[in-house]
Amino acid sequence: MGKARRDGRWINILLALLLLAGAVMTVHEGVAALQTSAALARGAVETRGVVLEKRRSAAGDTSDIFSIRYGYEAGGESYEGTARIASEDAFRALRVGDAIDVYCAASAPQSSAAFALPGGGDALRCALSFVPAAALLALAGTGGAQALKRRRAQKRSNTHP
Repeated sequence: MGKARRDGRWINILLALLLLAGAVMTVHEGVAALQTSAALARGAVETRGVVLEKRRSAAGDTSDIFSIRYGYEAGGESYEGTARIASEDAFRALRVGDAIDVYCAASAPQSSAAFALPGGGDALRCALSFVPAAALLALAGTGGAQALKRRRAQKRSNTHP
């Protein structure tokens, strides 16, 4: 087997590992979001919050990440949270100082979510967080299956003259 072919295999292995690491991180984030949502669903308390800050972060050549920082009170204490906004139009519609609905866990009021934001807020992000992981895992699985097919075909051609 030539050096170029071995180098190509290492590149494929490295890419598969990177895809797997990305998928694991995405699934971890999704599970954390689902756990927060479940805790809120079990004992959520609705309160009013206020938008404290809007953030627009570059996420690549074609898209940005839109988020807000909000403040709210629960049990006589002040807390802050963050939420991602699903679209630029929804982000533009919000203003610093706008009142928003915030849900916090009764047992842990520092855990909060602002689900009723324009464009879906955390609920949409939570639901869509598994899509990239599924795509990455499918891509990695397809590449692995193709590599196994090539290996079997190569073994057959080496054993049959």
